[in-house]
Amino acid sequence: MIRSSGVKQTLGALILGMIFGATGVTLYAGHDLKTMHEQLLEQQQENEALETENTLLSEQVQNPNAEAVLSSIRVDCDIPDDVPVQTAIKSRVQKNLAFLQGRSLQILLDHPDLPNRIIDPQSITVENRKFRLHVTLVIITDDELYVRVNGQLQQ
Repeated sequence: MIRSSGVKQTLGALILGMIFGATGVTLYAGHDLKTMHEQLLEQQQENEALETENTLLSEQVQNPNAEAVLSSIRVDCDIPDDVPVQTAIKSRVQKNLAFLQGRSLQILLDHPDLPNRIIDPQSITVENRKFRLHVTLVIITDDELYVRVNGQLQQ
C-alpha cells in the first residue's frame, strides 16, 4: 500500500508538472504570436506604402517633364514601446492622407497646414483606450510628405 501511494504521488506530481509546463509554453507561444502579428501588420502597412510609391515613381520616370507629384507619405508616431497603438495610428494617418499621393505637390505648398487640419481633430480607439491625434511635425520635400503624429491618451 505504501508503494501504491508513492507511485500515485509521483504520477500526480508528474502530471501536475506537465500541466504547468504546457501552460508556460502556451503563454510564451501566445506572446510570440501576438508580437509576430503586430510586426506583420506594420510590414503590410509599409509594403502598401512602398507599392504606391513605386507606382508613382514609375509614372515619373515615364513622364519626366510632368509636374512634381507627391509619391510617398511617411508617418512617425511619438508613442514609445506601444507597437499596437503606433501601428493603428500610423495606419489611420496613412489612410487619411492617401488621397494626396499622386497629386501635385503644389496643393501641399499652397496649404502646408492641410495634414494638421485633417488629422488633429481625430481620435482613435485602440485596445479600449482612446487617443487624440495631434500632428507635431510636417516636412514637405521634392516628392515626399513626412508627418509626425502624437497620440495623447484621453481619460
